[in-house]
Amino acid sequence: MHLHPKHYYKMVRLSFPHDQSKDPEVPCTEERLKTIFENHDKNKDGKLSRQEVMTAFEELGSLWPWFRAKDVFRHADQDKKAYIDIQKELKLLVAYVSSCDYAYQ
Repeated sequence: MHLHPKHYYKMVRLSFPHDQSKDPEVPCTEERLKTIFENHDKNKDGKLSRQEVMTAFEELGSLWPWFRAKDVFRHADQDKKAYIDIQKELKLLVAYVSSCDYAYQ
C-alpha cells in the first residue's frame, strides 16, 4: 500500500517508547477523531460508508485501513445497515478508534 506523503506526515501511529523523535507525537483526542470521520462523509448524507471509513483510516496513517474499517463496522454498526449513522453511531466508532492509539505530530 502506498500512502500519499501528505497523509503520512499528517497522522502517524504512536511510536514505541524507545523510538523518540524531535517532534513529539500527540494522541488524537476524541474530538479530533470525530472531526476526521465527519469530514469523510463526502456526499454529506449523514452516513459513513465502508469506503469513507477506510479513507479516514488512510488519513490516520493506518497500515491496514481495510481491516480497521471492517473492525469499526463490527463495533459501531449496531443496526447492521452497512453504514455508520453519524447521529447515532459515530460515538461508538470514535470510542473504538480512540482505543487504537492514533497520534499526530
